[in-house]
Amino acid sequence: MLDTTELCSHLVHLSHVPIRCYNSNGEYQCTYADQGGYPDPLRCDPELEAMLLEKASVCVPKLYFELDAVVYGIIHAKEQGIFVVGPGCLVQRTQEITQQMVRIHHMDPQKPYRMSSCSLEFFFSLLSMLYHHLTGIYLSWTEIMARGTEEEHLKGLVQKKLDHVYDNYNGQGKVHNPYSQEEREQDSIRRGDLESLRKSVQETYVGEIGTLANNPLRHSKNIAITLIALSSRSAIAGGIPSEIAYSLSDAYVLQVEELLHADEVIALARQAEVHYATLVRDHIDGMQ
Repeated sequence: MLDTTELCSHLVHLSHVPIRCYNSNGEYQCTYADQGGYPDPLRCDPELEAMLLEKASVCVPKLYFELDAVVYGIIHAKEQGIFVVGPGCLVQRTQEITQQMVRIHHMDPQKPYRMSSCSLEFFFSLLSMLYHHLTGIYLSWTEIMARGTEEEHLKGLVQKKLDHVYDNYNGQGKVHNPYSQEEREQDSIRRGDLESLRKSVQETYVGEIGTLANNPLRHSKNIAITLIALSSRSAIAGGIPSEIAYSLSDAYVLQVEELLHADEVIALARQAEVHYATLVRDHIDGMQ
């Protein structure tokens, strides 16, 4: 059976994501790394290091995200100490993210620095393996995601956004688009009724779709993605196999992300609705 040093070395060799070991008092011991002498953001930024160590919990691995693409994992293994895994980059390495990491963590800009890219699932699987080895407790990567985030912190952030939305709508006397219209739209897809879908889309009503992003193009894309997701579920309820509906949804969403104009985005979302309704109609016709 591998000891901790051997396991950490193997995990780093596999992922290229560094693992640091601290004693139970938070005093630095060593780093397992396969990064060719690249600077370490934790060693260059004591505030980051202290903040991550403060998150350590004996109950479950903790997670910390920054720059919307970088993740750290923190494991408190009681007498074996505290282990900090990361940073791991959840997108393909980009110059912009690297430059931001160098700047915010006070690394020498003259020295080369890189992060290893990995999927979120892969990173959590790595955490799960190390946590199981250290504690004897197995947690799936989905359990780590659900239990390792700072739930109260996230709730606080959402509450601030909710207060802002309420103030904005109440101050301007606005209301959201009616649910009844949305339900008629989706019911048309569930029944494969193209004419009913056309009428529901063209309805006039009091209210408007909420703001889903500050950037107009991103706002349109978020609306389109939501609409495509709802339509795929309606099509499934109408008899379309889930694998077909989900695959079609993936294809439309990927195409949405490539578009550069808001009107094209909304047009594509409407096309997706018609596509799903047509599939349901043909499915129903084929059963008769």
